[in-house]
Amino acid sequence: MSLAPTAEQALGEHYGLRGPFERFPLAAEGRNNTLVALRSPDGSFVWKRGGTGLGPAQQREFALLEWLAGQPLPFRVAAPLRTLGGAWGWEEDGLNVLLPLLPGGRLPETPDAWRALGVTLRALHDALARYPREEAPWPLDWADLGRLHPRVPDPLALSRERPDLWGDEATAQAWRAAFQETLRLTGGGYAALPRQVIHGDFNSVNVLFGGKAVSAVLDFEFACLGPRVLDVATALGEVLLRAEPDWVLAQAFLRGYGGLTAAEGAALPAALLLRQAAVGVWGLGQALEGGANATTLARLRELAAVQAWLKTGGARRLTG
Repeated sequence: MSLAPTAEQALGEHYGLRGPFERFPLAAEGRNNTLVALRSPDGSFVWKRGGTGLGPAQQREFALLEWLAGQPLPFRVAAPLRTLGGAWGWEEDGLNVLLPLLPGGRLPETPDAWRALGVTLRALHDALARYPREEAPWPLDWADLGRLHPRVPDPLALSRERPDLWGDEATAQAWRAAFQETLRLTGGGYAALPRQVIHGDFNSVNVLFGGKAVSAVLDFEFACLGPRVLDVATALGEVLLRAEPDWVLAQAFLRGYGGLTAAEGAALPAALLLRQAAVGVWGLGQALEGGANATTLARLRELAAVQAWLKTGGARRLTG
């Protein structure tokens, strides 16, 4: 499928690219943006179109990606290509950005692949430790749950005022208990862990895999300040917080990562709860803006499920 003439003209004007351009499907579609994969005589690219203009957080995200692209990493990142005028994109019906098309596919659920995922996260963390904290795309810590979304300054108060956002009062009550447990745990050893810039949403969906290694790490829009263990917990939660936890994949990932400090290992339960609580708070903000949906409700219910899993043996095995 070819591009519209106006689109071809825009790519030529801003990047000096020559047509014809051929569209083709991507392995994964964007959740918050429109992604269009293109082939041209000048190479293959991804055209990313967002609904808003270039704000401060995105400017910091693009600066981080550009910096990472210049580091000696064993994988690539999708740093936006500069326009002929030196900008990161152009604004027309939202922000338009051109990215390099990176090779690779979905990470398989095999021990070797998950060990490679751990190796990748360690390399990423080592690089991000050198990046200025004040320049993180999100200059906040997820543990500050009252600042994650401007519409949700007090999640507990909201659960009492609007239990309908949780579906019913019983679900809201169970969530409150789990949320208070999250606050208690993150106020302990988790709070004492050193902070640095982290990915903020590190899991198998946000990487590409090729051969025997991770070929690319994607989606740094939630890169923030936090302890490394939050990224570790996000990845582990993908294979442990399911009907049949896959400890083989989890252990392979940790071997690849190179192990945690004693303090980080002890903070894993807090990090798992915090990850789920933060996703829920963000979903509440979106629900207040556009109405609750099935995804929001599922994320809110999951916090109590994570708490129950930890109490029934998950925490003991995770930290043992």
